[in-house]
Amino acid sequence: LAAGCPTISTRVSGVPEIIEDAVSGLLVDPEDDDALAGAMRRILEDRALSETLAIGGRRRAEGRFDIQKNVAVMHRWLRNGTANSDQKNHATAPSHGEAPQHEPTILAEAS
Repeated sequence: LAAGCPTISTRVSGVPEIIEDAVSGLLVDPEDDDALAGAMRRILEDRALSETLAIGGRRRAEGRFDIQKNVAVMHRWLRNGTANSDQKNHATAPSHGEAPQHEPTILAEAS
């Protein structure tokens, strides 16, 4: 993504959270060789799509994985965690049927 090249990946683990299908890359199902070949063909044959995905991927990488933003977020978390260490600032166990209570993962915050 950050290199500005069109990206193809599989829909596994956290990849769909990073690559937005047809915006910042193409996603295919795992072990689907035909879909992978088709995605490769699309990028090679469709210059406009290739450029759109390259630009979208670069923007996505810059927006979500900026080192300065991520260091600032981590610094703030550590500073606040140290300040609140007496309060045992941990996730709470959910009651039956409830979602766990914790902070969502933030890769970067907008400036």
